[in-house]
Amino acid sequence: MAMYRRLPLSRWVWVVELARREERNAGEPCVVAEAVLDATDHLRDLRVLAWRVPGQFFTWSPDSDEVRVAEGLDPTPMVSSVAYGSSEVV
Repeated sequence: MAMYRRLPLSRWVWVVELARREERNAGEPCVVAEAVLDATDHLRDLRVLAWRVPGQFFTWSPDSDEVRVAEGLDPTPMVSSVAYGSSEVV
């Protein structure tokens, strides 16, 4: 998704996906929503950097300490998993 490429993110991030099992097992696009977390952040600041749910995209701005919402998005169809094809998918 192009919106992630435009974000100032940390070099190391965790991506957590909400996926539909049947589609994932069939090798089809399966991710309904995802969240991006800073893998280098400390335990006192557990903020999610960005997250997407159908029709909505949110980012956290550390400079202003606020959540920003992208307006006017069409519902995003399911996308392929970044973990698909890895040695272990849970």
